Amino acid sequence: MSSVNLKHSSGNGTKITGPVANPSADITLKVPSTTGTAGQVLKVASANHSATNAELEWGTDPATKVLSVKHITTTNTFAESLTAGSTSTNNVLNLFFTASSTSNRLLVTMNLNVSCTTANRSVGMALFADGSIVTEAIGAESGSKNRVTAASTVNYTDNCEALNAQAWITPGSTSSINYSIRLINLHDSTNTPTVNYSGSESDSSKYPRLISTMTIMEVVP
Repeated sequence: MSSVNLKHSSGNGTKITGPVANPSADITLKVPSTTGTAGQVLKVASANHSATNAELEWGTDPATKVLSVKHITTTNTFAESLTAGSTSTNNVLNLFFTASSTSNRLLVTMNLNVSCTTANRSVGMALFADGSIVTEAIGAESGSKNRVTAASTVNYTDNCEALNAQAWITPGSTSSINYSIRLINLHDSTNTPTVNYSGSESDSSKYPRLISTMTIMEVVP
């Protein structure tokens, strides 16, 4: 078995050896013309492939599906008075995330526990990226209807409703992006939604304190 020994200047080296078994004919493996990027693997290209010839190319490891995960949990309370149909100016939750490639996708999981200071009021939430609403994470356009990621009606001010959603979105860039959740008043008059506590709470065991979370995973589609 022949080999090529690539020597280090200090003496030792790395050997590239021939095949373990004798092939039926000479085999040609053509290496890529670039060094690829971090995390990529060498794979056989579909072009010009035969039993004795293969072109190698850089690609994503198919076993690597989730590349990175970031998560935030908050017990902080939040409240903001909102006019009919308006969106909160403040973020309920925000998480900075840097995608490794715009060809990948982000799976964003959102969980808010909301209430209102007035009963029978509807409240929604929406996902934002650097202050702009993410259109992949809201409902379809239909007249003057408010497009949100999730919504619910708070029937009792001493209770909380869970707003839960997942969004499958495209990263806008490979720079750090501030992904955030904001509330939307879906009632026809001014409404004050609250987060992580009931709208009429007092110091009693019947009034809960809760958590809200957001998780972002970068996934190879």
